[in-house]
Amino acid sequence: QEITDGKAKTARLQQAIKDLQETMVLQRQVLEEASKHEEAVNQLDETAKEVKANQVKTSEIEQKTEEDERSLFRLEEKLFHMRKQSKMKMDAVQDRLDIAKEQLLIVEKERREGMARVEAGESEVRALEAQMKAEQVKTEEEIADMIAEYKRLEDAFFKRNEKRMMAVEASI
Repeated sequence: QEITDGKAKTARLQQAIKDLQETMVLQRQVLEEASKHEEAVNQLDETAKEVKANQVKTSEIEQKTEEDERSLFRLEEKLFHMRKQSKMKMDAVQDRLDIAKEQLLIVEKERREGMARVEAGESEVRALEAQMKAEQVKTEEEIADMIAEYKRLEDAFFKRNEKRMMAVEASI
């Protein structure tokens, strides 16, 4: 009976050791993903050394396993909260990015509209300059015509005046 009990205890102990070793592997994987928790990794290494050195002390190993499970649960909760906070921050950044994009579109639209107003103004200035030049040419032509008319009248006046002077001289 004692042998059977001993074999059963050994089997349970080996199963417990196997379970603990599997648990430690899982803990290492979780701790690697949560690299900010180096202290937990150190505790796990310490636990692994203690398990290998003290395989006979089953109750201590079970107690340590329970502690590690609680620690893992706390780490998972902390990781959940960190992911939640990270998502909230990313959402806030995305909102600010969307606002910045909208503002950029508004600024670009205003710039295009401003450029269109400048081009329209420049076009109007060119049209006014062309109109002014045409008016200046017309005015210069009118002045030239007036000067030519004046010279023609002056010549006619001088000719008439000369005829009158000759007529006065002839009558004297």
